[in-house]
Amino acid sequence: MVGQTDPDPFHPTPFIVWTDAASGKVCRADLAYNSPPTVTQVTDLITAGIDEPTGVALDLEHGWMFITDPGSGTIWRSNLDGSELTALVTGLSDPWGITFIAPEPASLALLAVGALAALRRRRGIVPE
Repeated sequence: MVGQTDPDPFHPTPFIVWTDAASGKVCRADLAYNSPPTVTQVTDLITAGIDEPTGVALDLEHGWMFITDPGSGTIWRSNLDGSELTALVTGLSDPWGITFIAPEPASLALLAVGALAALRRRRGIVPE
């Protein structure tokens, strides 16, 4: 999973995140903008608490990471730095892959305008 932090909007730091199921780790590597990209720093984000991490998805806007763990049948959530590891979904039989999808703000605005127009039509405020 490739992401990009934005502590300084003029110098964003690209990074990759991966799981190591054998060691139970979730790791991160910061990348330099080279061709090809080079790793500038590797960090173990999560080293305990997850049995067998296999999939990872990032929510960069909210600073969250979601990790699948078939070893415990759990989907976990943590902060992007690996802190505050919390079980989000439990009792699964074998979760592996995961994808995070967030609607674009413009899509949400169009949805809200469309819902408002439909509601007004139902109430007879706007002719059809």
